[in-house]
Amino acid sequence: MILSHYSSLLASSCLCAQLLASPVAAQPSVTDIELTPGQRLTLVLPDADPSAEAQQEQYLAGTFAIAGQQGFTEQHSFAVGEVLIGEHQPEALGIYSWPSIQSAQTMRNHPEVQRLAPLREQGWHEMHIIDVDIEQPLQMQFDARKRYTLAVLWLDDEAAYQRYLKATDPQRDAMGAKVVLIAPVAAFDSIDAPDLGDPSRIAIVEWPADVAPKSYVQSPLFTASEAIVQQAIGRIDWYELRHWGGY
Repeated sequence: MILSHYSSLLASSCLCAQLLASPVAAQPSVTDIELTPGQRLTLVLPDADPSAEAQQEQYLAGTFAIAGQQGFTEQHSFAVGEVLIGEHQPEALGIYSWPSIQSAQTMRNHPEVQRLAPLREQGWHEMHIIDVDIEQPLQMQFDARKRYTLAVLWLDDEAAYQRYLKATDPQRDAMGAKVVLIAPVAAFDSIDAPDLGDPSRIAIVEWPADVAPKSYVQSPLFTASEAIVQQAIGRIDWYELRHWGGY
């Protein structure tokens, strides 16, 4: 097991149970992320095969060496504490950045990355890779004293979705929810669901430590908006995230 150079990467792809309490996986109590227009943000949601650690290490060592040459940077990672809605069962979320859209494309088109591609299918049951292109200056903060959720949305009706947001804004405000990032999806990749189609957008939301995010869907304003939700959203994958080594 490689824990020195790839510790946080492995923490966000496999061996999660061992690393959850490991000092290697520890992160600052507050992580600040600043990105500028033209950069690309990549979210990785892996579901690793625990019997395929050798393939995982070979794939990660090869691809991350090439990605590093293109300025690929790990910004933060979480364990996935609970799948609140959805079929995908990732164990973690890795948040990464690129200096530009072109740098991400150069890495992914590299012949060695293409050669290693079969190892991804051998090492992981599933892996969703979501790209977001930064169009405005972006500042994000992750605080170990707060809860976070990630929603990946496939929208059927944008206008209905905006009506839902407006109708339920007071509920989220009352619960102390704060949007960290809501953005359209620029590109999407999946191992086992090539026909799934690209999600429309992602939303990362911060919640107070004493609020259970899943209680939101039982709240009065959300319940009253369920018909609009059904019209607006074709599919949603909603995850409660967990800080490594703690709550």
